[in-house]
Amino acid sequence: MTTSTNNLHDKYKNISDIDIILIQDAEATSDILDPTTPGISGPDITLSELHDLSSCINTYYRKGTFLPDGLTDHGLATCKAFYNHVLDNGGPIPLVYLVVSSPQTSAFQTAINILPSFDAEGPFHIPGLLVGNHPEATICFPVDEMKVYTHPGLQDSDARAVPPAVYKDYTYQEPRDEVSYLKVNGGATAGEKGFVNSQATVDVTNLVWPGNVRPERSRVADQMAYPVLAEYEASARATRQWLREWAVKVIRAHQDLGLEGCPRIIVVGHGGQFNFLTKKFFCDVRQAEDDPSKWEWKGPTRMKHLGVSTWRFKEVEDGVDFDEAELEEMPICEAGLWYRGVFPGYRNLGVDEEWGDQGRREVDCKAGQWEWIRKAAVEMRRFAVGRTEVLKALLGWTGAREFLDEYFPGWEEEEVEDGQS
Repeated sequence: MTTSTNNLHDKYKNISDIDIILIQDAEATSDILDPTTPGISGPDITLSELHDLSSCINTYYRKGTFLPDGLTDHGLATCKAFYNHVLDNGGPIPLVYLVVSSPQTSAFQTAINILPSFDAEGPFHIPGLLVGNHPEATICFPVDEMKVYTHPGLQDSDARAVPPAVYKDYTYQEPRDEVSYLKVNGGATAGEKGFVNSQATVDVTNLVWPGNVRPERSRVADQMAYPVLAEYEASARATRQWLREWAVKVIRAHQDLGLEGCPRIIVVGHGGQFNFLTKKFFCDVRQAEDDPSKWEWKGPTRMKHLGVSTWRFKEVEDGVDFDEAELEEMPICEAGLWYRGVFPGYRNLGVDEEWGDQGRREVDCKAGQWEWIRKAAVEMRRFAVGRTEVLKALLGWTGAREFLDEYFPGWEEEEVEDGQS
């Protein structure tokens, strides 16, 4: 709805005074999509193959999108390289009041592994404690218990990635929420990147959902649903509105502390979903191999893993659709030059678009991405129909041993008999 500023409270008056820093997640299992890698193929995976994968983790597989997702070893290493680069080039980033991530494990892992890149500030990182470097702060730089906030509208637009199930680990004095996945090498070496080297667990206790209510586990029926563009756009709109309300809280906290400088919110997520969030479809478009004069849609984002772009909310003015809560990319001549120096992989996507080849600009990126999403959903639906028991096992995945105990009772005795113990 188009709203006059006279009908709004003044709480949105300074909404453009906060930087929203979007960061692409690091490499995850779901990014390992090399069809030349021998082993299990994604939609054709069977319970027997999952048994082999679970009981002998030193194995290869072809598509990670159909297994519980998490960062590869390479992805974890690049997170360390990221924050070292930031610290060596003018960082840490000051006045970070909120860290947000997609609910997918790869994004949350990325967020917690690059936390040393930021100087935490304010009352939101650990509710009840004031974090920062100023005299009133309770604690200066906590990492272990810092909260990371999430919204379901930030999850990846690709429907194929299977989220690991959250379970309670009662081995601690205070039970922790954890997820489990099979971690692969990753990286550029084709013969080794699909190598499963260990089972990993990720503590997601500090992932905070809206209203502190974690959604129920994904069901097979959820994976079979066809995507609807209007629903994607409505979800992105709700996410922007949620993020804008947080921006208002951050601005107020910044003003109450009397600190100078620009407050910041970090958002770690996925390039494809960032297109819906920003309403700017900066997709990967390349020249056609058979005709270089033509350009074709090739992927949902031009951003690389741990790529960075910077945004601000539009001012609330007469004639502006208030409900859209729109973002606009920061000009390169503003703080963008500083961000370019401190962040590896920083890009001003609007400048890239403006100076790109005219043929590339004529490609309908939104239509290309939607077709990609539709095809991914069809593939997942085919998997859900043809391999229902496998999908149930993956959606309820809490670890290789637990999977084997449920679906293959007595598997340990069989291994002993086969001389594999």
